[in-house]
Amino acid sequence: MIEQFVQQVKQNFGRLDILVNNTSVGYFGTLAEHKVEQWDAMFNLNFRAVFLLTQQLLPLLRKAGEAFVLNIASLAGKNAFAGGAGYAATKHALLGFSRCLMLEERKNGINVLAVCPGSVRTEFFSNVPDGQSALAKIILEPEDVARMVVEALKLPAWAMVSELDIRPANP
Repeated sequence: MIEQFVQQVKQNFGRLDILVNNTSVGYFGTLAEHKVEQWDAMFNLNFRAVFLLTQQLLPLLRKAGEAFVLNIASLAGKNAFAGGAGYAATKHALLGFSRCLMLEERKNGINVLAVCPGSVRTEFFSNVPDGQSALAKIILEPEDVARMVVEALKLPAWAMVSELDIRPANP
């Protein structure tokens, strides 16, 4: 699937200005409870897919002259929590990957931004009904995250934001 996407981008555009790696799956529970299949699913989607797609699209990003890679990580990659070992580990790996990629590719005109939101009202949190839990009251909206990312992208070419933490103001 990744190879097909890369080929379509090459054929249709010949270059790539912005790559947004925004995919995630989370299985939660103690380490003792985790199934290997769940662990592998998180690492395959949350981290390995980002690596493969980014690696294959680097030539097109470099071709653009000035390009951006946005990796949507999570505050879970910076803050441990009980029951989140697998998910937090994938997001921690994504942050390390983003930091290294930024140092490697900025000389090629590629800015790398790791975005670390707290809980955002998306399908990921679809099991939390509005008004029926404390989380539903303090969750970020997708537009909050998008607005901050756009502002980071609007910086002049000589400046970049490499990590962006966004959290509810009053948890």
